[in-house]
Order: sequence, then C-alpha cells, then structure tokens
Amino acid sequence: MLPLVLGLVGQAGEPLPVRLQGESDAEARSAALAHAWGDGSRLLVIDQPEQQICLEGLEPHSHPPALSLLRGFSAPVKLELQRGTNELLHLLACDSDPFARWDAGQVLLRQAVLERAAVRDVLVSKDGFDIASLPQGARVGTSSVRRAKQVAFLRPDVEILDLRGNVPTRLRKLADGDVYDAILLAEAGMQRLGYLEAETASGNESESVKGMPTLRVRRLSESEFFPAAGQGAIALEIRAGDARTYEFARALNHEATWQRICAEREFLRLLDAGCHTPVGVYSSLVGDVLHLKALVFPETGGEPKSGEASGSDPLKVAEALFQSLK
Repeated sequence: MLPLVLGLVGQAGEPLPVRLQGESDAEARSAALAHAWGDGSRLLVIDQPEQQICLEGLEPHSHPPALSLLRGFSAPVKLELQRGTNELLHLLACDSDPFARWDAGQVLLRQAVLERAAVRDVLVSKDGFDIASLPQGARVGTSSVRRAKQVAFLRPDVEILDLRGNVPTRLRKLADGDVYDAILLAEAGMQRLGYLEAETASGNESESVKGMPTLRVRRLSESEFFPAAGQGAIALEIRAGDARTYEFARALNHEATWQRICAEREFLRLLDAGCHTPVGVYSSLVGDVLHLKALVFPETGGEPKSGEASGSDPLKVAEALFQSLK
C-alpha cells in the first residue's frame, strides 16, 4: 500500500478542497487531514497495481489548480509525472507544504542548465601518452572509481594511485614529483581554468598545458573512454520558493544540453548509482534523435556491461538502455 497525501493549490495560492467522486462537501471536509499536513490535505491509499482517482467540485478557472503530491513526504517513493513549468512554478511559489515546494524546485532546477562544455577526460603526462602508449606498469593518478576501472580494463598492467587536491595541485604533483607517470582529469575543468584551449590539434596529437610547459595532454575519445553522467555541464541553483529568479534562470537554459543531461542522470537513477559507482555514460543529439551509450562495471570486479539506445524522449531512452543491460 502507498499512503499518498495530496492537496490542491488554487490560482491565487489558496488551498482547495479535495473531494472524491461521489462524496458530499461535508464528507470531503471531514476527511481532510490536520493543519500540520498542509491546508486542505487529503490522505489517499493506493492499494492496486492500477488505480484511477477522480476529483469533483472544482470551479472552472482559466488555469487549473496545481496538484501537490507526497505532502510531508508521506511515502518514500519517487513519482514519475509529466508536469508543466507553470504548474511547478506555482507550487514553488505558493504551496504550503515544505516538501512539495522543495520537490517542485528540484524538478525545475533540473530544467535549467547552461550549454555543455567538453565532456571528455584527458590524460596528462610529461610525454604526451595516451592510454595505449603508457609504459608497462605505468603509475596513473586519479580519485575517480570510474576512471580507475576503465584504465585497469584497458591496461591491466597499469598501477592506479590515489590522487587528491584541486586541479592546480594535481598538475603540480605530476610536474614536480616522480610519483605519477600520468594523471586523469576532466577536459572541461582544464579549459575553464585556462590550462587547455578548445581543441585545435589535428588527429590525436598531444598538446601542451598552458603555464606548465613540461606537461602535455591527450584528449580521450568519449566513445572509447566513457565520461561521467553530466560531465561538462553546469546547473543553475537558486533559492527555494524564488519563482521570479527561476524565470531568469530558465531563460539561460540550453535545451539540447538539458535533454542529454536528463537521459544520463535518469540512467544513473535507474541503476541506483551514486558518485562512487563505476559507470560511464555518454549521449549525443543528432537532430531530434538522442543516442545514449553506457559502460557499467560491477563493483565487485569482472567484465563491464555495455549498451546503447536511441529515441526522442530522454527518459524513455534511459529506460531502454537500462533494460538492455539487465
């Protein structure tokens, strides 16, 4: 059974009565929950695989009321709904329930991302190595489980060493010490910090690190060395309940990036994967068709699983990819 606490938020932000089909106004009022659950809240119990609920008694409006769900976090579940931006903004600004207001903000924030930068990883060394040309038994520094698993899979002879610190610190450890033969970093971070220009080298040539002439970089193809979900993207975060600021943030949203990020992060959600799960995922958008590929390593070791899926709906593409790897 699923205990679902819901409410209705009117056009002016006022709570509206939740009256089920066949109920009288008096019956609906008596079934309303205590004020602590939010004005006008109602508990419904979902106890069937498929269940239809009809609400009555709503006055016609130019804008329908917003449906506030899982008030008070009434059940530890994730709901998959298609909800418009206007409805979510209304809940963010007017809903009396803190959880429902927060949840609306989270959905909205996932719809405001800047245009994506480079998604690839880079291998930095003094000799311009790529993965294949690393010396036998080379020592590669990274703090990423995903990167470590992929390097070990491609080059079982390589020794993976832990690497900590911000990007400048990591580069200095490589340049000034003899602990590492190479280190792995994100191309987007290198570019944003001014260490690497947008791609100018032809083919697969190495490039120098700006300001550190003893170091060279090789960009790793995303189709061969899978990046992390969302790598290279920047999401915008605003105050909860600040609908006006969200309108400004929303104007900066890059639609193609948003679709790709939605697919990649939805795939992670379906896997129940976190920051330390060895999963690489990459998407591309060609016209209206989204292509999604993934490489998933078992946490206990063994051969990785790979798959791909395509389609026009980011969430459905992620679901198809997830099912293909079962």
